[in-house]
Amino acid sequence: PSGGATPTATKPGVVAVPTATAVPTPTSVPTVTPKRGGIIKGSATEDPPSFDPHTATSSGHNIYNAKMYSGLLWNKPEFEIALDAAESYTISADGKVWTFKLRPGIKYQAYTNPKGTRDGTTMTSQDVKWSFEKIMGFNNQVISPRSGWMKEFVDIDRADNGIEIVDGLTFKIHLKQPFSSLANILAIGFSGIMPNGITTKEMQQRPYGSGPFRLKEFQRGAQWRLERNPDYFKPGLPYLDEYQYLLMDGTAIVQAVFLTHKV
Repeated sequence: PSGGATPTATKPGVVAVPTATAVPTPTSVPTVTPKRGGIIKGSATEDPPSFDPHTATSSGHNIYNAKMYSGLLWNKPEFEIALDAAESYTISADGKVWTFKLRPGIKYQAYTNPKGTRDGTTMTSQDVKWSFEKIMGFNNQVISPRSGWMKEFVDIDRADNGIEIVDGLTFKIHLKQPFSSLANILAIGFSGIMPNGITTKEMQQRPYGSGPFRLKEFQRGAQWRLERNPDYFKPGLPYLDEYQYLLMDGTAIVQAVFLTHKV
């Protein structure tokens, strides 16, 4: 139209051409072969109330107990959930039924004083059911302060309290709703598996676990010694011979024993 502005020609746009980035050749890292043997000496501040991992309220208590028990799952490095006593597990399409199969031949540790009727026997689905019911406060037991909140998601209104036994090594956990964090609860040291019928009162005297270490010696308020479990179900593990913990109260005391190479 008359009087309109005359358009100015524009230069063609510049198109950037990507330049390939050189990919460095990865440097090979030598494989580290773990050494078998050795003792770790550490300090601790207090005894746990018993050998029961379910009733512990602090990780400072389970520094001992968790090493003597097996869980269904465990945390590998980088927070990866891995199998432990469980050989496999599947989750239903709706997320409400978790089916576990135990590894066969997991043995409970044996002690001489006092002896237990299940010492040296193998873990079963009934043991897992008892352990989880105990964690949730059934069978006249105390609800676990760390793992007991699984009760909010397990379908405890079922006749089997939400833990269904399929056979000696297979069982199902029925949930009220999908709950992915169940795996995290089952992987912590407060969720160890113990023989069917073992109570908190019985575990005031000795442990009843199947973990990588077994109790060698303890003096309340003084020291704990845990040795390699010769019947541990993971071949070649653990690498360590022993854990030794000295109980000390006070920074000055801990520093003194460290500087004198006692821990």
